[in-house]
Amino acid sequence: MIDEDVLREISVALPFMQAAPQEFITDLKNHSLKLAFQKGQQILHEDDLCQYLPIVLSGDLRVYRTHSSGREVTLYHISRGESCFLTMNCIFLNQLFPATARAEEYSEALMVPATAMQRWRDKFPFWQKYIFEVAASRLISVISVLSDIAFARMDERVAQFLAQRWRETGQSELQVTHQEIANELGTAREVVTRVLRSLEEQGIVTLTRGSIKLVNMAALSGQKTLPGGD
Repeated sequence: MIDEDVLREISVALPFMQAAPQEFITDLKNHSLKLAFQKGQQILHEDDLCQYLPIVLSGDLRVYRTHSSGREVTLYHISRGESCFLTMNCIFLNQLFPATARAEEYSEALMVPATAMQRWRDKFPFWQKYIFEVAASRLISVISVLSDIAFARMDERVAQFLAQRWRETGQSELQVTHQEIANELGTAREVVTRVLRSLEEQGIVTLTRGSIKLVNMAALSGQKTLPGGD
């Protein structure tokens, strides 16, 4: 059960709450709960049964797949007000979770029981709309990942990753390792290291242990092909 303070927090993260009927709000308060996840904490493992739908109130959850080789590839991230389409799909179709979900930073989420989610789907049009919006957004994210893997050079993908992280954080020095970038992009750490060293030779980044300093954002954003890119 959640209290009034948490309910106000939920209303900020989920705009549809402003017009939600009291019946929905009461049901949400009585059956949902708020949980906190530490950085690196696993929320769902592959083949888990989905008993709750997480709706992020703060932080960042990463949903990814792991290949038998040990390589990871990110399917999408979930930030404030967003939820996990794969979890929705598992609940509606009574299937096991096909990926892994982990907190990339300290995160808080509203956990909606599967039974409540199904009940709301059949009763409240605004909840149906929210589900469709989440599904569409996540589908676009996955299509983008597949397109990049199939058609984009790795040097372009690394450059895009750094530029995107800069836009999200506003920081020119990114606290990220080569392995973390490789996990995001579904490649080997050695490939990422080779691309980053090429960027460093061109004066676009400066590499230090555990961080990457962006020194020429204009050149980084305009990267198309780099020597040594795979």
